[in-house]
Amino acid sequence: MKNKKISSNDRKQSQLSVNQLLLHKEIYNCQALQRAMAAFGSLARISVTENKLYYCLTFEECRVDERKLLDEFRNYVLIGTIQSMGALYE
Repeated sequence: MKNKKISSNDRKQSQLSVNQLLLHKEIYNCQALQRAMAAFGSLARISVTENKLYYCLTFEECRVDERKLLDEFRNYVLIGTIQSMGALYE
């Protein structure tokens, strides 16, 4: 495995606060992200910004444990992304 330089994005990810989540655009689909935001909207106020590589989500006013919420949210977006790939994953 090659060693890779730590980019500013990697440093930024390590500096995220507990209520923030970075999702890489090469892995996570925008439509799946939007569906997850709607589905989880009753559990937290979720805002998103983005740059060239990442969606950066901030969860505020969480009604459940933040860490669990972020983990479940990420799983939900990943499942939605996989399902959007077609019949093979349905």
